[in-house]
Amino acid sequence: MLGRPSQTQRAKRFLASVLVALSGLTLMGCSPKSTESGASIGTYNAEIKANPLYAGRYQLVPSQQNLKGTLLVWTQRYQGMEPMLQKMMNKSIRTMTRSFEQMHPEVTVVVEEYPDTIFYQKHQQSLKYGLGADVILVHTLMLSSLAQNNLIKPIPSKGIKSKNFRPRLLAQAKQGGHLYGLPFILDVQALCYNHDHVKLAPKSLEELKQLANNGISAGLSSKFLQSIWGASGFGAEVFNSDEEPSMNKKRWGQWIETQRTLDREPGIILMEDGQTMRQYFIKEELSLIPCRSHVLPYLREKLGGKKLGIASLPSINGIPAKPEIAGLMLALSPMMSKRQEILAQELLLHMTNPDVQQIMAIEWKALLPVNSKSDFNRHLFPELKQLNEIYENSVAFKMNEWNAIVRNFALINNTYKQAINGEIKADTAIQRINTALKKTMASR
Repeated sequence: MLGRPSQTQRAKRFLASVLVALSGLTLMGCSPKSTESGASIGTYNAEIKANPLYAGRYQLVPSQQNLKGTLLVWTQRYQGMEPMLQKMMNKSIRTMTRSFEQMHPEVTVVVEEYPDTIFYQKHQQSLKYGLGADVILVHTLMLSSLAQNNLIKPIPSKGIKSKNFRPRLLAQAKQGGHLYGLPFILDVQALCYNHDHVKLAPKSLEELKQLANNGISAGLSSKFLQSIWGASGFGAEVFNSDEEPSMNKKRWGQWIETQRTLDREPGIILMEDGQTMRQYFIKEELSLIPCRSHVLPYLREKLGGKKLGIASLPSINGIPAKPEIAGLMLALSPMMSKRQEILAQELLLHMTNPDVQQIMAIEWKALLPVNSKSDFNRHLFPELKQLNEIYENSVAFKMNEWNAIVRNFALINNTYKQAINGEIKADTAIQRINTALKKTMASR
């Protein structure tokens, strides 16, 4: 008889399943006056960059903590991410670590980047020998599984001011009374549209259909996570308030049938590959598509800043769209000395402080600050105002919920796709997904 798998074997199986999951995921006032110009934005940017917190230009004072040592930070090179966005990500991280070094002259921060296809295996293997990074940058959906396999450790609560962070983001990083990550990048799902073709974004699904009937083409995602936004229009949810799988067959069936109907509209197409959809949008063969906030700089450059419009996804049955929110979290290695732990925590607090987060948000004009104390000029940066409104209506899965989704990622996507295509009945698909989620949640 075969024995129970060891913790190491379970961790290896988990990592293999995660790669499958991550292959489908990539990575966050008033109306502006018509007289606002590029010169005004340039002036505002200059004021921000004059801030001593920018790009390491700190007003150096002796550190009260007298921090010394070297920190190793690991980040990822994401498969499928446009090179421009990867460079922006790398620049943001290195700008922050350089400014931390300026604050603490006796501290060196080394940043290393590895492909996301090997990142987690490399992290696990390094821990076997007491090596690897002190700080790792991971996707929100990974935290629970990493914690369960002892691949990250809780962040000490001392010095963490929870009130400074957006509460729902912190809730995504808490499990069993412990905090396993600090939010670094917040990524929301919006509706991107071409201003040359669409003067006003459709506020409802009916308006979207009317635009399609008038020759305005739209693309929608047929993947499970990317299409959650519309389920709320039928009162459907994935988990209830007790973090229990609660996918109602009738309500989800209505949303699936609605998507089938949309796919039959002459001007609307459902697509699996988000990258392909973005290319059609850039070529102006599609005028409206769902988009993640982290890709906005890329779309802005390729399509043209004046052409790119950003709005909430359309409401359904009078209920606002509720897409899921995710992003990147800063986590700690489980193997480090107390001295390294203090050093690493200080870096985490630096990378998530209001000033640094605000600077990154303004440079990207796409990433909402994770720190609730951050602010920005809503006249000059209406994109951030719009993204904040989307965030307020979004769904934030908890750690255990993300874990259940990741461990059943292939089953969920394949089953959902079959239902959309009419290969299996919608209620059969929903029951299959709900059962798998419940089984995973029960085995915690």
